[in-house]
Amino acid sequence: MQTHIHPQLAGRSDVKEAEDILRACVHCGFCTAVCPTYQLLGDELDGPRGRIYLIKNLLETDTIGESAAGHLDRCLTCRACETTCPSGVEYGRLLDEGGATIDAAVEILAPQKCGAASLVVQIHVSDRTIAAACDARLSSVADSHRREPAL
Repeated sequence: MQTHIHPQLAGRSDVKEAEDILRACVHCGFCTAVCPTYQLLGDELDGPRGRIYLIKNLLETDTIGESAAGHLDRCLTCRACETTCPSGVEYGRLLDEGGATIDAAVEILAPQKCGAASLVVQIHVSDRTIAAACDARLSSVADSHRREPAL
């Protein structure tokens, strides 16, 4: 992936590492098959490949839109995408390294956010809590689609 880092970000070690990770992605899409948020929502920007494009855009423009911040916030950081990536893209590391840049850009948008969902995604939780939250979410979706048995 070709990148043109914004002049204000060029030279930073975290941005350089993020750029190297971005360049490893070949856009094959294998990651989307194992991404829980992509599977649930079906939106390209809610999968690793789409988020990689969003991070690339952030590093090239040094700005982020509210909708892009929302897509990045929805990542569970489960790193399932890393296990299936044939190019070895370290997606979790990309989020770690790009985190300061993402946080700085998103901080500008923070007052505009509202609602429980945007508060939940800002809280760092353990893997068990994430798994429990996913199980609860899937159970509630399944319950809403269950039909009463015919008599």
